Amino acid sequence: MPFGGFPWGRVAFSQADSPLLHLVALGGPALLGFAVALLGALGLLAVDVLRERRGMHHLAGVGLAAVLLLLLPLLIPAPTQGTPATLMAIQGNAPLAGLDFNKTRREILDNHGRVTLEAAAQVQRGSCRHPTW
Repeated sequence: MPFGGFPWGRVAFSQADSPLLHLVALGGPALLGFAVALLGALGLLAVDVLRERRGMHHLAGVGLAAVLLLLLPLLIPAPTQGTPATLMAIQGNAPLAGLDFNKTRREILDNHGRVTLEAAAQVQRGSCRHPTW
């Protein structure tokens, strides 16, 4: 409770371009995941209100709550706004799929070392941008 069973982090990772993203500055992935789930619940409630023909004032209330949930996080300053960085990721690959990859640890280490040296050579030649972070 509250993290046992529901993948809050996975829900948050799907929100890279969402207006809700600013919530991460206040409550991390858990708050962002909760807000996404709440927005989905509000959408379901709106469908239920329409189906049951409860009245426009109920639908207006649900709609207002959804709009506020979408727009209010935009007032939170996002710490990701700043100077962009150039990153480099190295993937040397594992020869075996699944959990048996540890049987060939030396080969995996050698693969990563080789790919790292190749990336460094590309940076020196100018065919790849230099990492800035």
